[in-house]
Amino acid sequence: PSPEPNPESIEVCDDDNDGFAEFDLELNTIDITNGESDVVITYHETQSDAQTGDNAITGLYTNVVANNQMIYVRSENTLTGCYSLTQNTMELIVHPAPEVPTTIEPYTICDSDYDGVSQFDLTTMNDEILNGQDPTAVELTYHISAANAEDGSNP
Repeated sequence: PSPEPNPESIEVCDDDNDGFAEFDLELNTIDITNGESDVVITYHETQSDAQTGDNAITGLYTNVVANNQMIYVRSENTLTGCYSLTQNTMELIVHPAPEVPTTIEPYTICDSDYDGVSQFDLTTMNDEILNGQDPTAVELTYHISAANAEDGSNP
């Protein structure tokens, strides 16, 4: 029997907004095989390479077409030698990262009781930080340390 691959798109964030990112295609291999045993999956930039099994992509892969690129998936049964190509290619999608302003105006409030402590509502800075970006498309969180902001912990 010919294997019947079922690839899904892979989506990653573009950390420098150049349209290119690194993909680990192997992460989808188990899902693509639909649990079929004795099946080898290979990934190819062109349909002709997928048909012949030539020039398989190995290791981490950086897309060569900005933003979205199609990859051809070849699925081969190791017992019979039969192979099939996906009816639909696997799409690699690079999402642009939100843009953060390089400078933000200082947030100043009055300390009415002169104790050096005040409540800040950081969400009042959202519009300035988003700078016209769609607030429903960007999740904005505030953190006490850069380390927490980078890993998204303790908002």
